[in-house]
Amino acid sequence: MILKSFIAPTKLIPEFGNKGDFHLALSHLLSEDPEEINQYERNIIDSELPIILDNGLFENGVPEEMESLVIKAKRIGARFVFAPDVLFDRAATEANLDKMSAMISSSGLKMAAVVQANNPEDYIEGYKYLVQREDVHLIGLSILSIPESFKEVVGTDDIVETRRYCLKELNKLESHKDSHLLGAGNSYRDVFLANATCPWVVSHDSSSAVWNAVQGRCLDGKTLEVEGGKTLIHVDFDWNKEVNEELRDRINFNIGVIQNICK
Repeated sequence: MILKSFIAPTKLIPEFGNKGDFHLALSHLLSEDPEEINQYERNIIDSELPIILDNGLFENGVPEEMESLVIKAKRIGARFVFAPDVLFDRAATEANLDKMSAMISSSGLKMAAVVQANNPEDYIEGYKYLVQREDVHLIGLSILSIPESFKEVVGTDDIVETRRYCLKELNKLESHKDSHLLGAGNSYRDVFLANATCPWVVSHDSSSAVWNAVQGRCLDGKTLEVEGGKTLIHVDFDWNKEVNEELRDRINFNIGVIQNICK
């Protein structure tokens, strides 16, 4: 069974985000003031669900500084914190791990790390490297680095198709470590494959269930496709409109499809 995190606008976290098994907290949404807890942060903490802190690379193009990540991770009681990774750069990403490991060694935090690469060989070797590092407790499989690494061999940079290929290649390895599927594409076929064939994939996060529903889109329970494809509109975490019964039903339907896929 893959554990799920349903990323949602701040207002929708109590009703819908809390239906997940944990929260993937987004670092850039947490208060920069160590003495202040904003509403996004409060909603996540009050849920009493386990928390993984992301480093902001996907949202901002660059990760948050290590010192800030550690402060925020401690404040929200995160179980894992993703070390800063450098997009498509395996060497620079791995160089950050020693620094991050030393910084959190006495904090009680556990380090998570994203595989970064721009070709199949580096990606596979990068995964193997993280598996053998004792200070890495969770490996992130990204919707950015996987398409970039495998697009030539797969013939497309589609998130789902490249991640399905990547999962099949990683499954051939002798050793694995708990891994996390970061984000989602136009369908949940890759998540379905992971749940069915990759016991080392333990968790997944996405805004797909909630935010696609806000945009009027549902997941097809049979094909696992998002109607009309994944919305190109970025999540507005300050979204504050009324949740009518039609929207509530659509969000809950999407959540139900994902829960069924991952059970």
